[in-house]
Amino acid sequence: PPMSTARGEIPVAAFAEVDGEKRIYVCGGYDDFNLKHLKTCEYLSLVGRTWSNLTSMSTLRSGAASVLSPTGIFVICGGFTGQFYLASCEGLNLTSHKFSGLPNMSTTRGKGSAVLYHGKMVVMGGYDGNTALSSCEQYHESNKTWTPFPSMQTRRYFFGSAVLSDKIYAV
Repeated sequence: PPMSTARGEIPVAAFAEVDGEKRIYVCGGYDDFNLKHLKTCEYLSLVGRTWSNLTSMSTLRSGAASVLSPTGIFVICGGFTGQFYLASCEGLNLTSHKFSGLPNMSTTRGKGSAVLYHGKMVVMGGYDGNTALSSCEQYHESNKTWTPFPSMQTRRYFFGSAVLSDKIYAV
């Protein structure tokens, strides 16, 4: 079924099982019809095949990076508001459906990519409003800190990433 809000320009999404129900969560993006950046969130119940609206993020975000943490927090970082690129992050608790603020990344970045690697969120590349980035950083959920992570060999944005055989691939 269609979402309640049309979303383009890379909304963030996560697949999760909550209380025994499989769901797809979607936040942010860009509404091509109304020409505006979004902060709204919703999820699709794969059982009932219906969309439900959630609490909105605190900030408009298109082109953000996201992962689902091992503790069930949908972590959303960076993005573009329509005016500026972001370093801010927030987390959606999939049980309570409430957002909480998280520490900022060291670099503003939108259109980057993220993976879960050894239990930590690694955010890579993106665009800071002036140039494409090769820098990477990792988020430690246990003590809520960001630390540097080895940079990619090539600057890139609008790309996908995956972990396979203990290696991160950016394509």
